[in-house]
Amino acid sequence: MFVDMQQLINSVNKASQQERTNYHLTLGKLIEKLEKLDGALRVVCSDRQDQGPGCAMSYSGCYSDLSFQPTTEPVTVDKFLVECNRSLGKVMEGYKGGDFRMGADTPLWVAPYSYAPGRAVMDIMVVGDVAVLVIKQIED
Repeated sequence: MFVDMQQLINSVNKASQQERTNYHLTLGKLIEKLEKLDGALRVVCSDRQDQGPGCAMSYSGCYSDLSFQPTTEPVTVDKFLVECNRSLGKVMEGYKGGDFRMGADTPLWVAPYSYAPGRAVMDIMVVGDVAVLVIKQIED
């Protein structure tokens, strides 16, 4: 009996990803929420308000998930929305290889390249004059 290992890995990843969508904000939901916000608002992380979400990449902890590189450069809702839309449907290479397509149901993280565990993105909300990514630290 022949077992297609890539198909097996893809199935396991998909099942795991579906479980994470129960508590992570997904790319599609984030885009929907960002589209309703004032584009000039600055975006910061709830646990590190000196950081915002930078460029998107495959998350090192689970390659099929999407991570945003933390940055201290100011990021507006408009700029972040462009990065999110650019990531939707994009195939990204995993940290140790493999190709992973980012979709509307992809769970989100904030983490530097090659770093896991990460900071799970749970929600986004406006607090005062900033849009705050609600972050939860996930331990191994």
